[in-house]
Amino acid sequence: MKSRLDTWFTIWHPRYRGCLIELAMVGALASALTYAQNDLLGLLTLSLGAAGEPDGGGEGAAALLKRLSEQFQLGLPLVALVSFITVRLVSGAVEYWKTYATGRLGIRSRDDLETEILLNLLNKDDSFFSRHSPAETVNRLAVDLNRVSDRRPNLMKVWWSVLLLAGNLVFFFLRDWRLAVVGATACVAGALWTMRATRPVKEMDEHYLEQDDHIKSRFEDFLRAAPEVQVGHLYQKIRHHFTSLLVARSETFLKYVRLNSSLRLANVIAYVLAFVAMVLVVLYMRKTANISAAVALVPVVVWALPVLFQEASELVFLRLDFQIARVSMGRLLEYEAQEAVNSCSATAASAEPAAINIERVTYRYATPDGTQQGGVVDVTASFAPGRWIAIVGGAGSGKSTLLKLLLGRLKPQEGSIRYGRASLDTMAGTDRAAIFSLMPQSIALLDTSIRQNIFFGRSADNGAAAEGAPLAAEDMDIIERAGLGRICRLKALDMSPGMSSGHTAIAPNIVAARHRLRERLREACGVAVLPFEEGHADRGHWVLESLLAGRCDRELATGLLLGKPGRRKLQSLPQTPFGKALVALARKLLEGNRQLLGIANYHVYSQLSPYPLDEGLWRLRSSSLEFIQQTAPSPDQALSLCIVALTASLAEIADDDGAGSLLKPENRQLFAAEVGSLKDMLGDACLPYDADNVHPHLTWRENLLFGVVDVRNSRSGRLVDQTVLDFVGQEGLKDTFTRLGLEFKIGRLGGNLSGGQGQLVALCRALLRRTPVLVVDEPTSALDPASRATVAALLREHKKDRIIIAVSHDVEFIRAADEVRLMDGGRLVAAGTFEELEQSSETFRRTIKHT
Repeated sequence: MKSRLDTWFTIWHPRYRGCLIELAMVGALASALTYAQNDLLGLLTLSLGAAGEPDGGGEGAAALLKRLSEQFQLGLPLVALVSFITVRLVSGAVEYWKTYATGRLGIRSRDDLETEILLNLLNKDDSFFSRHSPAETVNRLAVDLNRVSDRRPNLMKVWWSVLLLAGNLVFFFLRDWRLAVVGATACVAGALWTMRATRPVKEMDEHYLEQDDHIKSRFEDFLRAAPEVQVGHLYQKIRHHFTSLLVARSETFLKYVRLNSSLRLANVIAYVLAFVAMVLVVLYMRKTANISAAVALVPVVVWALPVLFQEASELVFLRLDFQIARVSMGRLLEYEAQEAVNSCSATAASAEPAAINIERVTYRYATPDGTQQGGVVDVTASFAPGRWIAIVGGAGSGKSTLLKLLLGRLKPQEGSIRYGRASLDTMAGTDRAAIFSLMPQSIALLDTSIRQNIFFGRSADNGAAAEGAPLAAEDMDIIERAGLGRICRLKALDMSPGMSSGHTAIAPNIVAARHRLRERLREACGVAVLPFEEGHADRGHWVLESLLAGRCDRELATGLLLGKPGRRKLQSLPQTPFGKALVALARKLLEGNRQLLGIANYHVYSQLSPYPLDEGLWRLRSSSLEFIQQTAPSPDQALSLCIVALTASLAEIADDDGAGSLLKPENRQLFAAEVGSLKDMLGDACLPYDADNVHPHLTWRENLLFGVVDVRNSRSGRLVDQTVLDFVGQEGLKDTFTRLGLEFKIGRLGGNLSGGQGQLVALCRALLRRTPVLVVDEPTSALDPASRATVAALLREHKKDRIIIAVSHDVEFIRAADEVRLMDGGRLVAAGTFEELEQSSETFRRTIKHT
């Protein structure tokens, strides 16, 4: 019986049969067109010869062309030429059809296979991932997926090549059987020699891929060791080890290159020999048969022979592709998971609360020498609904193994685990998913919004109608009590209305709210807000924004300023007094940052620079360093300097007297025309301040304050943020801002969140599944004490009619549990409340002491 992956390896899989049949029909049409092209080319040559026209007898192409010539009163050569061009164009259209259909087949095959492999990998146990890192797996897939998914398109290429060969050979056979014999003999001889020469390809490819995998895994190992390499200055040692691996791989690769080159050289030699033989046959025909027919075959041989050998060569190399695809199929089968157990226990599982009973369960890990070690031994325990049980123990005590057994990620070697009356050992995965939720120690965060990360934990039958659906009120309550609600509101303050939706509740009252918030900040924090409407500007704003008395969509405005259409509109700016002032400002700015801008890597620059800068603007500044010393830069260079000055932050030029005079309100009238041109060019990318409305390019914090707050230190900044959050709650906007913050994009690997914030997202994901059993592994390891207490209080409330099983090294978190189970040496050695075990168990006291 075929496995799931084997089924998708099958070329004639039902999902692709329609496309394969379509390509087969296109191949047959292409073969017929090939024959017609050769026939028409021969007729065209005859019509141009001394005889004037071909023999029109019979019902063949010659007779048809002659009738068309007479009907339209055109010369036979012209009719033959038009017919040949028409057939050639139709052949081109068929080739386009083939290319598109082949590409469609290839990408569909890859997509399906990639999805199936991902699902199989997600069913692999931890031992697989302990041997293969995700990076190693992804690197292998990059090679193997293409090879295997290309087998179906390659099969169609084989079919096409065979039919095109047949079309050419049939044409030659009908003209003179000796031509067909010469062509076929050359093709067959070349194919037989190639098959013999390529016997070692499969073994060679396996060896190369093995070496390549070894290099990539070693590369990853060296990257993990970066701190030790830097401290120990081990660069030469790394270079030595890595170079030896590269040399071995290069030798194997060059063997393949030599083989490939020899095959191509052999094809060239075979082509030359076949061409000479065919020409000799044509010359023989000229002496012994119809001279004009022999002459007409010369251009056909010149036209068709390259096609004949191209398709023959294609067959040879396609055979190589099939050989190496078999290697990749074997490698992909390593990712196949064992078939899931679909049978249920005699009593069906229920998602209603029930006790978990573990009876004399043993699971041990095999070692290379055949012995067993680690795991759990003869564990008997029960977990009742309405209880929060903490599992503690030192390294290697069996905690992780016990969790894997409970969750069905491992099967007991001895004993049984039951949920109510249902056996967890034989339960289907869908039934188990209705019972258990897991927050693992190593959390997975997707590069999307907080809300979508929460929805990721919910299956279609788990209350999530659609990932775009809003969270229900009861969901929002859990998010709030977990502490994630406050984080969402903080993130919302840093988002702009353009990044979020659903802010209609805020806009109508924004003016009155601004005045009340300013007064609240003055009373609670002792800080004043300097209003934007009075001409004040934040130090982080651009010079351009200050000149326009507004705020830009930075990404859109940068694109307009750096793009060719925008530069064309501003090409006269450097010649104006305003432009010359900008050029002078840019020179001073760049000269003062020369050393920092000399850093060749943007990410290093962004870490060292005190002022954030878009990568495109960083490139502009770096390239502009070359000509700041020129007394007369070119118009294009001068425009670049103008853009550098316009996109500089006010903080960067704070000490420049020239910049200060440029931005004085009384001097702006002097440059009104130039500033107006900038405003027209930028359009909606930069909008002026409007004290009566929400500004789309300001953050929500800036929209609420609508001014500059003089924050003296981080403590003062936190106090201002808390005052703003309190104000949002008092204004009845708490839920609105929480939902806005749920749309915050957390970035790759959760890079826009702290470790603790990421943990709260993962915890809410697990809690909102609302299953009868919740398993959490180190849920508070990255949280501060206040957040840990918040999570503990939430779990105490959440345990009603549920079982909560927590593994943790956090003593205060463990103390909050109803009961503690102590693991040591793979055995359950003690159980009781924290206080009971603290008094009665020396092992427990030693464990928490070293936690």
